[in-house]
Amino acid sequence: MSRRLCSIALVSLLVFAGCGSAGGAEDNKSMTALVAANMTDAMNALMAEYEKQNEGTDLEASYDGTQILYTQIEQGVEADLFLSADLDFAEQAREEDYTGSFEPVSQTREIIIVPKGNPAGIESLEDLGTKEVELVIGVGNVPIGKYTRQVFENAEQDYGSDFTERVTENVVSEETNTKEVTQKAATGEAGAAVVYVSDVTPGVAEKVERVEIPNEYNVPARNYAAVLKRSENPELTRDFLDFMLSPEGQKIIQNFKYEPVDG
Repeated sequence: MSRRLCSIALVSLLVFAGCGSAGGAEDNKSMTALVAANMTDAMNALMAEYEKQNEGTDLEASYDGTQILYTQIEQGVEADLFLSADLDFAEQAREEDYTGSFEPVSQTREIIIVPKGNPAGIESLEDLGTKEVELVIGVGNVPIGKYTRQVFENAEQDYGSDFTERVTENVVSEETNTKEVTQKAATGEAGAAVVYVSDVTPGVAEKVERVEIPNEYNVPARNYAAVLKRSENPELTRDFLDFMLSPEGQKIIQNFKYEPVDG
């Protein structure tokens, strides 16, 4: 083969290979999200609607407590989006250069739930420290556990400086994410549990009763989302995050009892 023909063949091969690489990038319409457990139902609905509107996209999510998801990020898990139920973890992810900026995407608050029939007779937050009840809360290093303890501390101004101590004596189990806390009350394994309002989905509502926490003690709980810098598809991930923040995305989220993000 002449040198000219060799050159033509080589150029053709490189062009073909280049086209193949570009096509592969265009075909990559997948995204994996690491999502705080409280957003499970809302995120599933968001991903389904996005896939419906964007043919060929394949979105997946892994749900767990924020601290567990963050540990996975530290260990190098491959993912594109991080949704944290805690500002501290969102800021830490940015400081460690795992993400750039993050956005508040939803907001909820805490509530007490008890099994249908309310066998322990819990009618108020104060009752958690004055009545005998098998109470389930989140562990201290997960967002729902941290917020729950803040609620107890906030209530000490009216219920006594030992209120948190008295409530803690009733705690029989501490779970690693809010879905597990919710399940304990829904199945009757616990006499009461502190969860997010958004955890009381229609299926859960059939099995529990709600006991409101006064606003002056409650703690707004925000969820924050950011594109991971290790993402193999940052443009798609950013587009999905923009969809979450759009009026349409926010409407979907609020269908699951989340509140508009204020401020």
